[in-house]
Amino acid sequence: MRQSFKQQIITLSSATGLAQAITLLFSPILTHLYTPEDFGVFSIFTTTSAFLALLWTMRYELAIPLQKKRVHSLALIASTLGLAITFSLLLFLLLTLFSLSAASEKLGIAPLFLFLLPLSAFLYSIVQLFERLASRDHNIKLIAKSKLSRSATTALLSILFAWLGGLGLIAAAICGLLLSSSILASNELKNVLKAAKLTTRRRATVLFKRYKQFPQYDLPSSVLYFFSSQGFILLLVFCFDPIVAGYYALAERLVASPISIFTNSYATIFYVRLTEKYKNIKTSINDDVKQNTILFLSYSILPFLLALYALEYILGYIFGPTWSELYLYILALSPALFVTVVAAPSSPVLRIIGRQDISFKLHLIHLTIKVGVLAITALYLQVSPLLCLVWVSLASFLVISVNILIIFKLIGISSYKVFFLMIFFIVAVIVMQFSHGIII
Repeated sequence: MRQSFKQQIITLSSATGLAQAITLLFSPILTHLYTPEDFGVFSIFTTTSAFLALLWTMRYELAIPLQKKRVHSLALIASTLGLAITFSLLLFLLLTLFSLSAASEKLGIAPLFLFLLPLSAFLYSIVQLFERLASRDHNIKLIAKSKLSRSATTALLSILFAWLGGLGLIAAAICGLLLSSSILASNELKNVLKAAKLTTRRRATVLFKRYKQFPQYDLPSSVLYFFSSQGFILLLVFCFDPIVAGYYALAERLVASPISIFTNSYATIFYVRLTEKYKNIKTSINDDVKQNTILFLSYSILPFLLALYALEYILGYIFGPTWSELYLYILALSPALFVTVVAAPSSPVLRIIGRQDISFKLHLIHLTIKVGVLAITALYLQVSPLLCLVWVSLASFLVISVNILIIFKLIGISSYKVFFLMIFFIVAVIVMQFSHGIII
């Protein structure tokens, strides 16, 4: 029996929440077993893997929910998997043939770790594709099972592999991805292989051309968004060192994980719902986007600020003296992390209405401003990593807030309530940052 929209949200949110809770509960143990540098190396590896998977699928997974017939979705998965396999083999060949010292030095990770990138990126690709298929089929329980298994496996193996140092975190993450991809794809493997046999090279080309707007517009936009969010850690390594990257990674995990418990689940299901509604009546999505944006903002400001205040008094006891600056990093990053909550309902709009070109421009502006602020503060002014992150976070908050208002205007929505609530939040955070001496 198919679940209702609210039931799907609750199911996936609960599973995602439990998965994130597992990660958070194990974090104090891991911070006593691994150093900030280990976390930095791990974050660099996983970020690079996720970026490669983004390139290899070319965002064709977003077209899976658009297929009216399931067989067409399977054909698209088979064709996209072919791309991912080809790129994985090419990368492994390149790593074998060429010297890895330069790349290893740039990324701050050992040459041995680089050989694990093709496998990790391919597993990421499988998870992306089959999560979209499960979402299209409204099989939310399967996605939930996959997320829980991945989180629990990664957490447990991270403890068992601690003697390996940074490699222990990487090995555990790959095992978690392997289990997750197996759960999602095992029941569909025969169907995908059958679809692959029926999908000729010509038919695959036709499929790719039909949805060329995804690699043409959505992929560049997603790449820009990736570097302005997850990929930003690579820029931090270039400007500072893996230790700063480690603090940044854990701070972002501790704040972003509770936020994403609901927003990621919501975005997965809301995208399908808005797509289905937009097919019937193009203006039918306006009220949904506006009401949910106000709802997210209204119910998240006070809990977020209270949690931010309380963290100062508990982090030191939980994570130990090695991570003494962790709270200051969380405080510095809080504006950029919070605004992702507000942006969740409006984030799929441009893709649904076929305006990926605008999405690309907005992400380009965001990345340009973010990198520009980082370059000016870190390389030219040479301020501390914390102050640098404060300015970058404030810039992101401003840009994303403007992007939300632009999307509202594009689909004919106006809401002053969103604007005033955002002003209230950012003033409160700046006062907290000033009181802790981050902003002088």
